[in-house]
Amino acid sequence: MFREPEKLKVFQLADKVAGGALRSAGNSILAGPLCRAALRAPLAILEGCAAAQDEVFLRHLALARSGASELRYLLGLGRRVGLLGPEAQALEEEAFHLVKSLHLLLKAQRERTAKRREKTA
Repeated sequence: MFREPEKLKVFQLADKVAGGALRSAGNSILAGPLCRAALRAPLAILEGCAAAQDEVFLRHLALARSGASELRYLLGLGRRVGLLGPEAQALEEEAFHLVKSLHLLLKAQRERTAKRREKTA
């Protein structure tokens, strides 16, 4: 089933957090890992939305959640050791909100998928 990622609030949040993280990375030693982690969530959501099977969508939501968790950690680490500026605090909080949102979406989607299976069984 095709889903439109732009209509998902969780994708909009992932995109916003990714943009902020890319801007804050600058030339720090964390720039590479930070940029990779920042892009992981929105790209996983995009790929999952294009999948025909619900199970594939679920797998990509889990990947997005992992990427958001990694991003949150890197933002906090960079802030604590002085590699990132004060804007990293707000980004870290937004990344935490993204992790929670992805967790809730994943839970709801799993329940919907289970109900569909019961109906077809």
